[in-house]
This record gives sequence, structure tokens and C-alpha cells, in this order.
Amino acid sequence: MIKLAVFDLDGTLLDNDTKLPKDFYENVKLLKENGIRVAISSARPVYSIFNILTEPCDDLFISAEDGNVFFRGRNLIKAIHMPIDIVYEIEDILKDNEDVAMLYTSVDNLYVSEKDHDRFLKWGLDNFVDKKPNPLTQDSSICKIHGYCNGGVSMASELINTTFSNLKDRLDILESGYGWFGIMEKGSNKAASVKFFMDHLNLTSDEVAVFGDSGNDVPMFQTTKNSYAMKNARDEIKKYANFVTEFPNYENGAMLEVLKFIK
Repeated sequence: MIKLAVFDLDGTLLDNDTKLPKDFYENVKLLKENGIRVAISSARPVYSIFNILTEPCDDLFISAEDGNVFFRGRNLIKAIHMPIDIVYEIEDILKDNEDVAMLYTSVDNLYVSEKDHDRFLKWGLDNFVDKKPNPLTQDSSICKIHGYCNGGVSMASELINTTFSNLKDRLDILESGYGWFGIMEKGSNKAASVKFFMDHLNLTSDEVAVFGDSGNDVPMFQTTKNSYAMKNARDEIKKYANFVTEFPNYENGAMLEVLKFIK
């Protein structure tokens, strides 16, 4: 019996306008009443997730930053931080790449250089940054590095497989969709987020179902036999999941699949 459903956000739980299903909170309550808890596992930073989850919901478990920060409702459970020297190393590697902009996020802060801040504004991604730049300092407690490639998904994949190829033994570097990629501590990924929730709720892998659509969801797919790729996912992602949802993200496909478990 499924006792936990874990959803990615972008391209999975959210529609193409990055909106939650209109009955999301009601369904979280309904599923809990039927013995199924709901969790979100997203690559997004904390501030971005809570901009979407506008209603308080203590019944909802949340993993932000690809398995580096964990909440129940708005209550912090755990956060993992990267050594600042590694963060500066990544910044130095990309300093001359004019097609990439970087964000560095902590539990409660967002860091971005003046150069990258200007790029986010220029590329129409001003909703991801504050009004003013906020450069890194030695005291910055970074949970994850977020990168955006102006050339889209193909550029992000190429960057991961070439520029960062020598770092993969030390760091997890994953494509996040739409030209985004994430860099984090080794072992801090969506598989870790699912395992954290399993341990926290004392569940087995057979009692968990996971839903995703992008490259950083693949580790999550490998944690349970109940793995669902979204109908709208690329074929290269679907091959890693055991099931494909009947409907795409913009037709509430992930939640409709979970609701079948209580019928």
C-alpha cells in the first residue's frame, strides 16, 4: 500500500504557468485522511518554493535544493551546507562564461554577483533574483549552487559533461530542466530526499511513489518500484521510470495518478 507520494514541482506538480492545481491543499488533506502523506522534492531554493506554496500546510513535507534542505510545513528539519572553498571554485570556473548565470542559495538567503544579477535581468529571469546583487562572502552558508544556461537544456547538458566532468567524483551535478543545472554535495540529491522522508516516516520503498519529469528526478526514480515519469517528460527520462502518468503536468497528471490509490 502506498503511504507516501513524492512530487517534483516544475513540469510535474505545477502546470505550464508554474501554478499548483487549484485543489492541491484539499487533496493533501484528503490523501492524509486515507493514509497517504504528501511530500515535495524540488531543485528550487527555499524562497522560491514558499513563493508557490502560499498557504501554510503542516501536513506537507518539503525537500528543497535537490535534497539539501527539509521542512515540515514551514518548520525546518534539516539543512546540509557546502564548504565555501568549493563554492568559490565553481564560481571561478564559470567566471568567463558569458552564457551562464549563477545563484548561490542558503536556507534563508540568496547570493548573486552583480555580473550574474545583470544577466538574469537581461534574460527575463528577474523573478529568480532580488532587486539588488548580493555577492558571496566567506560567511555565506550555501546549500546549493544553481546555474542557468542561456542556451537551454542542450547547453546545460554539455556543460555538465565537459566543463564539470572532473568534478563529478566530488560533487553531484545534475540538469534540472529548462536550461537549469544544480551543483551540490556528493550524495545530496532527490534520492537522498526520498530516503530521508522514508526514514522520517518509518516507511519501506514499496510504500512510496515518486513523480518527476527531468534529469534530476532520475535518482528519485531509482528509490522505489513505484516510479512515475510524467507524460510530458522527454523520452530519455521516461526510460528510467517504471510507469508513465496518464495525463501531463498541465492536466494535473501527477495528483490524479495518486488519487487512484484511494479509489
